[in-house]
Amino acid sequence: MLPSEEQALTALMPTLLAIDTKEVKYPDITPATYVLESNALVATYLKHTARYVARGIDTSILAKKLETGALALSAAEQKALKAAAKKSEAQVVWGKNNEPARELLDEAFSCLDYVIPDDCDARRELESIMAGTGNANFIMKLDRTAALCREFVPQLTKRAFTEPMIEQLQEYYVVLSEAYGMYSSDKKDNTPELDLRDRAFTYCRSIEELIKKDAHLVFRKEPEILKQYRSEKRHQRYLGQKSAKDSKLEEQE
Repeated sequence: MLPSEEQALTALMPTLLAIDTKEVKYPDITPATYVLESNALVATYLKHTARYVARGIDTSILAKKLETGALALSAAEQKALKAAAKKSEAQVVWGKNNEPARELLDEAFSCLDYVIPDDCDARRELESIMAGTGNANFIMKLDRTAALCREFVPQLTKRAFTEPMIEQLQEYYVVLSEAYGMYSSDKKDNTPELDLRDRAFTYCRSIEELIKKDAHLVFRKEPEILKQYRSEKRHQRYLGQKSAKDSKLEEQE
């Protein structure tokens, strides 16, 4: 990430966070493509500065806002992609360690059940640990079981549940705790990083619309110039959809 992108995102952060959640838009163009189109739009806008000045419009204001917004969007997208990569890595870690940890935990339960006397605090702790379901509960069981095992090391060692196995329980707890924090967030519809990216796009889109509003005022009778202000990505999508629609109508006829 370029320093200029990071600086732009930091500078715009209060403005982005102030956008009403209901107004936040999901990008209809990939952010990387949108940044390129935004820079091209700024260049076109500034190229026609003399025409805008004649109508009392200062192009430098919106041009600067969109330039800054595009930099911020680029930074926000990179942060979102980085966060997504970390979550994907967390899923791999979870998948690799989940079953082995459960098998080791089951073995610990079996051995503890064998060596812990009835009607004592340790027995009640074991029963408490074994209760409950769900991934979060499972992770806590690893930590609590490791602690309980340390109270019965000699007895467990005789039953082939060794100290390295106890330490492995603790290691699984550390690894899976970290992975689960990211893995579970994968199930959310949105993340803070994606929300910020969408806010940056929404900001840029609002500036884009203001620039095009200026263009329609100044060049409303010059369609060839107005074409320079359109999004080529959106235009190509429109042509594709129109072609598909026309083909469908022909088939129905």
